[in-house]
Amino acid sequence: MKNEMRIMKNYKKNGGDMSLVSFASEEIKQSILSGDIKQNELLSESQLALTLGVSRTPVREAIRMLVSENIVEVINGIGIFVKQLTPREIKDIFEVRMALESIASGSAVHNIADEEIELYKDRFIQLLGKYQSGEITRSREFADLDWALHELIIDRSSNEYLRRIMKEIYFNIKRLQLMSFEALNDIEKSTGQHLLILDCIKKNDIELLDKVLKEHISWSMDQLIDKI
Repeated sequence: MKNEMRIMKNYKKNGGDMSLVSFASEEIKQSILSGDIKQNELLSESQLALTLGVSRTPVREAIRMLVSENIVEVINGIGIFVKQLTPREIKDIFEVRMALESIASGSAVHNIADEEIELYKDRFIQLLGKYQSGEITRSREFADLDWALHELIIDRSSNEYLRRIMKEIYFNIKRLQLMSFEALNDIEKSTGQHLLILDCIKKNDIELLDKVLKEHISWSMDQLIDKI
């Protein structure tokens, strides 16, 4: 019921103007990111149509779109599945992310206020404290905060074209970010890396920021690939 309410809210939020195919495609993507749709889970067109409250035709077209975007795959004689990324594909995506964030960080440091930096630092420290005390054990909260910080760096870049490119590859980057946190064994190290990134932004140390960003992204990639 909660999932159905979210779906209707999302459709109404868009004024009902988006096509049913686009709506179905976006909802399937969000269900993958939220974990409602798991890797290796067999997807049913009829079940998806029922959940989304649409006919099978827009769902079928949405599946075709997602196949072209390399998000799902159709295995003849078996069915439709979320596509598993190979280590090579994961490396390719992380390399693109690293290059784009490196470019973005150069101008973003001038557009992020000290108050925002302190707010993020406080949130990371509070979350780490809850994790160490056993109050939270799931990695999703860390993944969401991690994504918010990296998204902030992109959003505050003065390069509009870069922001547009990031939106195009947003899904796979966020999907991998969530997967890397699921595989992460060292929350303390990850938190320390983010606090260092924030310190570099506050000091406007572009050279060091570029270095620590690349090291952090590379480390996250290694953590994920090691678990595959």
